[in-house]
Amino acid sequence: MTSNYEHRVLGRFAGIGLPVPEIIVDAASVAEPSPVPYLPAARRLGAAPQDCFVA
Repeated sequence: MTSNYEHRVLGRFAGIGLPVPEIIVDAASVAEPSPVPYLPAARRLGAAPQDCFVA
């Protein structure tokens, strides 16, 4: 989950040689900030929200 946009995330990961995450939930994926973005991220990962940890 990022507050940035997917195209920027992809570019930055590629630029430093990190593997790209399989699932990216970016700022365009949600209509509002707050915990809301984490719910689609958990859903896309197939995880229950109560089983997730966000750092």
